Amino acid sequence: MSRRAKDVTISSLVAGLVMVLTTMSSAVTSASASAAAGEPAGAASSWLFDFGCEKSPVTDGYLPVANTTLYDGSRGYGLDRVTNCRDRGQPDDLRRDFTVANSYGFLVDVPNGDYRVVIVSGDQIASNKTDVSVEGSPPQTMSTTTGSFAELGISVTVTDGQMNFTFSGDGRINAIGIAHISPPTDLQVDVTRLRPSPSVSLAWKPAAGAGRYNIYRKLGGQSEFTRIGASSDNAYTDKAVELGFTYTYAITAVGDSIIESAKSTPVTVDVIDRSVEPPSAPVGLTLEESIKHDTFTLQWQRVKHAREYHVYRANGAEGSFSRIDTMSSTSYTLYIAPSTGCCYDFYYRVVAVNDGGLSGPSNVVHVSWGDGGSRDLVRVVKPDKLNSPRAAGVGAQYFVDRDFTITTLPDALAGQLLIPGANDDKRLTGPADYLEFTLKRDATVYVAFDDRGKDTWWPGWLADQGFQRTDLTIDTTDAHFTVFAKRFAAGDVTLGPTAATSASSSSYFTIVTA
Repeated sequence: MSRRAKDVTISSLVAGLVMVLTTMSSAVTSASASAAAGEPAGAASSWLFDFGCEKSPVTDGYLPVANTTLYDGSRGYGLDRVTNCRDRGQPDDLRRDFTVANSYGFLVDVPNGDYRVVIVSGDQIASNKTDVSVEGSPPQTMSTTTGSFAELGISVTVTDGQMNFTFSGDGRINAIGIAHISPPTDLQVDVTRLRPSPSVSLAWKPAAGAGRYNIYRKLGGQSEFTRIGASSDNAYTDKAVELGFTYTYAITAVGDSIIESAKSTPVTVDVIDRSVEPPSAPVGLTLEESIKHDTFTLQWQRVKHAREYHVYRANGAEGSFSRIDTMSSTSYTLYIAPSTGCCYDFYYRVVAVNDGGLSGPSNVVHVSWGDGGSRDLVRVVKPDKLNSPRAAGVGAQYFVDRDFTITTLPDALAGQLLIPGANDDKRLTGPADYLEFTLKRDATVYVAFDDRGKDTWWPGWLADQGFQRTDLTIDTTDAHFTVFAKRFAAGDVTLGPTAATSASSSSYFTIVTA
């Protein structure tokens, strides 16, 4: 019994390979028609196969491969044995069903030549691990979790008039696409412009059967290509390059059947004028902190003939530097939000750029908070929801469950470690060890209580534990807070609940200084 065809709209299954499965090429349509008329599959140049059960729907434009479709020379394709099949009904006609066995093969008669092959394997209701070998190649494993589908794209050369697939492991196959399409050749850098804005223009020989081309690029030092664009012509201009950097490009051809070729031979280009001397490294890099404790200014001396400057940052002394911005001026303002988690430890340097390339790096400057004081000072034990210490400062959020922020803060507490409170817990009267944390060094613990609780509900544990009321106060966007303090030795610290008795109240929050 033949499988019935059914129109369907299907999302992209193979990035860059099967982009619109309901709009097939004339080559694939011809392949389907040829097979239906009894012509061998080898008479076409592109093939799309939908694997599954005899009564399952077939995606429009695909050739059906049921679990009972054995190879036949007149048809030109088929399985080497009868398998099992499953039809899950979802997510679409192509992926809902599949053939399945722990060891079987699929054969397709094709002219000798180079091909691009796409295989889809997965299961809507189960995990999957299917091993695939094509033309005797080492098996590749396609692993998926429940409800996901893997796509494997490989290049295959056929020399004996037949393409042979071997499936093992779980052996789930949803679909196979084959296209006789070669990668573009003779990729060249046509023009490299440095002014007024850098750009790289590429050109290559048209590939037979290509409907469009995908352009891939990687930056010097990177291992993987990233697709940056597409072109319907055999040329492309990349306007997103930057002075002083090295780029490598590769092109793929995409046929009418929306199957992508292998990548072309890559070309590498320096966006540099070798006749120009690179600039010298910037000197005199300094970092100045504002009185707000969250804004910093980097400054350095102007470099002769520099067109622009790159600012780099590393997280920690052993971290790698990454570029964070580019500017033409010799100063850069950094804003490190008070809500930045404890603790930050940033290193900065600057590089000058001109048409001749990049300079060496400047001297390094360093900014952190808590270094020698609050850094790694506290480990919150419980409750877990309060385990998000941050830098105390104007603009810092002091609750984990509200957007209220600090508007004024004593200088003695600015930049120190803030353990936020939870305002939803303000009326809790227990447990007695509501907040527990460990001090790695001797420290002063400050707790800020809502002034509205004065002489009414401020908890007794403050006095019991020896906390003293200070002259320090904190203003916020919600309330005014009075600060209590006590010096603790290194070790465990336990604080009780807020125990507010009025709805017009706030939970406390904690600031720790070494």
